[in-house]
Amino acid sequence: MEENRVKQKSTWVGNKVNQLDVVFLNLKNKLKPTNFLGYQTSSTTSELECIIHNGKLKKKISSKEDDIFLIFNDTSFYAESGGQVGDKGKIVNMNEEYVCDVIDTKKVDGGIFLHLIKSSSQFIELSVGENFKLLVDEERRNRIRNNHSATHLLHESLRKTLGDHVSQKGSLVNDKKLRFDFSYSRPVTNDQIRNIEELVNKTIQSNLLKDEKYLPVKDALKNGAIALFGEKYPEKVRVISFLTKDKENILNSSELCGGIHVDSTGQIGSFKILSDTSISSGTRRIEALTGVEADKYVYDKIKLFDDVKYLLKATDVNIKDKIITLQSDLNRLKKESDIKKVTYSTENIIESKNISLYIDLIEVNPKELKNISDLIKKKISSGIIILMTEKNKKLSIVVSVTKDLFENYDALKILKKLTTFLGGKGGGGREDLAQGGAPHSKDLKEIKNFLTGLI
Repeated sequence: MEENRVKQKSTWVGNKVNQLDVVFLNLKNKLKPTNFLGYQTSSTTSELECIIHNGKLKKKISSKEDDIFLIFNDTSFYAESGGQVGDKGKIVNMNEEYVCDVIDTKKVDGGIFLHLIKSSSQFIELSVGENFKLLVDEERRNRIRNNHSATHLLHESLRKTLGDHVSQKGSLVNDKKLRFDFSYSRPVTNDQIRNIEELVNKTIQSNLLKDEKYLPVKDALKNGAIALFGEKYPEKVRVISFLTKDKENILNSSELCGGIHVDSTGQIGSFKILSDTSISSGTRRIEALTGVEADKYVYDKIKLFDDVKYLLKATDVNIKDKIITLQSDLNRLKKESDIKKVTYSTENIIESKNISLYIDLIEVNPKELKNISDLIKKKISSGIIILMTEKNKKLSIVVSVTKDLFENYDALKILKKLTTFLGGKGGGGREDLAQGGAPHSKDLKEIKNFLTGLI
C-alpha cells in the first residue's frame, strides 16, 4: 500500500519518478531529513550521504553520465516548494576544486533534498562520506528571492484593491518572473492594475524590514497571517511579514511561507505587471517582473515609444492625435479601396417580369455593402439590387429597391424570404433597404434562380 502511494506522488520529472520510487521508499526510513541551512547562508560544507545513479544507490561513482542525484546531511540549496523553484549552483571539493554543477534541487518524502548534478568536465568522481562545499548561485537566488517577496506584496495589494475575498490559487516564482493565480470573477481594470502596481512599488520604496517568526499555526492565523487555502501545515510554522504603521498607503503583508525572502523590501528594486488573464472560471493570473528585469522591460517600452515617435515625426504631446488620424485615414483608404474593387457590370443584371435584378457576390467588408448598393443604384434607373459577401461560410446580404418599385416590392420582405431559403432567420431594415445574414448554403446560380422566381 505504501509503495502504491509513493508511485502516485510525483517526486521528480519525466521517467525518473518510477526509477527512483523504490530507492526513496528505502531511504525514507534510513536517512534523517536534510538539514536546510539556506535561510542563513548560500554556502555550506557538508558530508555526502548518498549517491543515486540510474535509479540505484552507489557508494562511489566515476562517471561521465548526468543522471546523478546527491543527498547531503546539510545543504544550503533550497528545494522546489510552495511555487518557488529549486536552487542551482555548484559543488567543489575541500581544495576548492570544481566537482560538478547542481542544475536543480527537489524535496521528496521524509524531507530529503535531492541535488541533480551535471558536470562540465568529462568525469564526475564522488564517494559517500566525503565532505564537499555546496555553493548556491547567489545572483540567481537573489532574483528568485526578490520575486517571491514581491509575490507576497502583490497578494496583499490585490486584497487591498479588489477586496479581502481575493485568495491565492497558485504561484510560480523563478529567477525570470513571478506568476500569481488568484480568485476573482471578472477582468481587472487598467486603473486597478495601476493601483495594484503603485501600492507594491510604494511598499518597495518604503524599504520595510522582513520580520521572520516561528509560531504555532493557530497563533499565526490569529495574528492575521494568511495561509494558502487547503494547504496542510505543521503545528509550528514560519511566518514572513513586512509590516508598517502606515496601513493606508503602504502594504502590510504577513503570510505562512517556507521560501527565501529579501531582508528588506527595498532589495526588490521595482515591480511591473506584464499581464492579467483568465485561466479558468473565477480564477485569474497575473505575471510580473521585478528589479533588473522590470527595469529592462520599462526601458524597452520607452525605446519602442521613442521609435514610434520618430517614425511618426511626433512628440509626447501630439503622438496620440497622430495615431488617431492615421487610423482614420487608413480606414477611409481601405473603404475606398474596397469600393473600387467592385465593378458595376450589366452582366449582373437579370430581367424578370420587366424588373431589373442586379445580383452579385463580391469580396468586401460587409459594412461596405450598403455604400456599394447606393453606388449601383445610381447607375440603374429602376430595379432591385441584391449584394452579398461571404466570410467564414456565412453570407452578409443587402437588398435595395429603387423608389419607383416601392408600391409592389419591399426590400425587407425580399430579404427575409432569401435568408429563409438559405437557412437563416430574416434580417432588418425598411422597404427601400434591408440587411441580414445567412449560411452560404447555396451557390450563386441557385440564389439567382430563387430570386428570379420570387420576383
